[in-house]
Amino acid sequence: MAEKNWYKNAVVYQLYPKSFYDSNGDGIGDIRGIIQKLDYIQSLGVTVIWLCPVYCSPMKDNGYDISDYYRIDPSFGNNDDLDELIELSRARGIGVVMDMVVNHCSDQHEWFQKAIADPEGPFADYFYIRKGQQSGPPNNWRCWFGGSAWEPIENTPYYYLHVFTKQQPDLNWENPKLREEIFRIMNFWLDKGVVGFRLDAITDLKKLPGLPSLPPDGEDGLAAVNRWTENVPGIGAFLSEMKERTYGRVNAMTVGEAGGVKAGELMDYISLDDGYFSMIFDFSISRVNVGFYWCDVLDWNTETLKQRLQQTVKQNGSLGWMGIVLENHDQPRCIDHFLPESGRNFYGASLLALMQLMRRGTPFVYQGQEIGMRNVAWADIQEYDDVSSHSQYQEAKRRGFSDAQAMAFIHSMSRDNSRTPFQWSSALSAGFTTGKPWLKANEQYAQINVEKQEQDQRSLLNWYRKLIKLRTSSPWTEVLIDGSEEYVYQEIPNLLAYVRELNGQKLFILCNFQDREQVLALGTFQTILADNYGRACLTDGQKITLRPYEAVLLA
Repeated sequence: MAEKNWYKNAVVYQLYPKSFYDSNGDGIGDIRGIIQKLDYIQSLGVTVIWLCPVYCSPMKDNGYDISDYYRIDPSFGNNDDLDELIELSRARGIGVVMDMVVNHCSDQHEWFQKAIADPEGPFADYFYIRKGQQSGPPNNWRCWFGGSAWEPIENTPYYYLHVFTKQQPDLNWENPKLREEIFRIMNFWLDKGVVGFRLDAITDLKKLPGLPSLPPDGEDGLAAVNRWTENVPGIGAFLSEMKERTYGRVNAMTVGEAGGVKAGELMDYISLDDGYFSMIFDFSISRVNVGFYWCDVLDWNTETLKQRLQQTVKQNGSLGWMGIVLENHDQPRCIDHFLPESGRNFYGASLLALMQLMRRGTPFVYQGQEIGMRNVAWADIQEYDDVSSHSQYQEAKRRGFSDAQAMAFIHSMSRDNSRTPFQWSSALSAGFTTGKPWLKANEQYAQINVEKQEQDQRSLLNWYRKLIKLRTSSPWTEVLIDGSEEYVYQEIPNLLAYVRELNGQKLFILCNFQDREQVLALGTFQTILADNYGRACLTDGQKITLRPYEAVLLA
């Protein structure tokens, strides 16, 4: 059995298999492609890889609509390939975490097919199937992607609930038979040797009792579903049972995608003593620039980041643990998200890396983040695969924005920004495939790729390797894992600064979020451990002049 809280020492590399590396030339990344690139993954110094879904799926939402939880989708390989990946990774000291999607499944899943064939039969209770009211849906809930959260079952008076797309019917966790099926699935993969799960949309499991209609919050007369399906009172019973019956028995690592968790409930989820999960993602600074709809642009600046990060630290206290993330498969690239135009270069990207990797919590690095992959800006909405990009585009057009304005919102926030093929080299299609890629490569691949950065000791790739090594295997590892995190110099604009401290050992992290110099007093911190400008020592022991987007780690 794994040591309790072992995940605190982990650095996780998130893989979007479809876009990582294609081993057979069909244009789709696969498990054998990951196996072929294990040397590269190991060279980063990471200790865990998280696989986005590779189960059988119609791919209406890129694998988050699962039709068979026990089998690998043929586009990714087969179960033997995954067994081999788990074993070869373990031999390198790397654990494999699987994505587990248990709020919903695919409409092609056997359970759902049986349910709609007999909406009053036993499998109907695996889902939320209800009769319509007055020739309409059972209630006025709006799904995440717009429109009613209810889809009619053809040739019947019944509808089924879908919080996400209509191809993703929600599972009914109130049904103990359904829960047993889910626990069996999770234990199957744990027994295979995976070291944990990333739990998708996990706070949506409990729905508002009675599924009532609610006061509308839009001109369509509907009410946003997330207000009534995220972290509903009573969900803790489901989560406690799931932990006890599955991952809790082997001290597996779990990270929840957990929307709607209130500050007063946070420790129930992430307490190092007995939280439902090992951690949840710290999304406090995610989508800092927009509201629910991408056309609702928000004003923000570095002070907003500082305030949100400080609030997270305050809420976590000494017992809470978070997954620290800047990018993932649902977010834009961090360089374009968090930095102004003047900082969208090596210095800004390396600043973000230091800010993230020195924080308290388990860091998650998303594929391509370590080489500075960027957003795309395709001209036509039809070039985008992401289902949410299409719904957000339609919403912007509905509100009267021009096509150019609507596309600007997509360029900023589309999930395809992070799903373009990984940039291995300057070869055709970024060296991702010898065939036609399922999604176009970013046009910048000739300038931004692994092959080029491997040859440069001062590249962003090697900066990430240096920081990960400092975190996992250096004299400073203990303070970076268990030390407190205190924000300082809060009154100075465009400066993010914090101190990590444990048993009198201290580290000082400084990030200059602007294109101008700043002069700061240093106090007792005199030794430079990492600096993105290559500064090796201090010329004035009392102060430091930070250059534009300079990031420095001092002891």
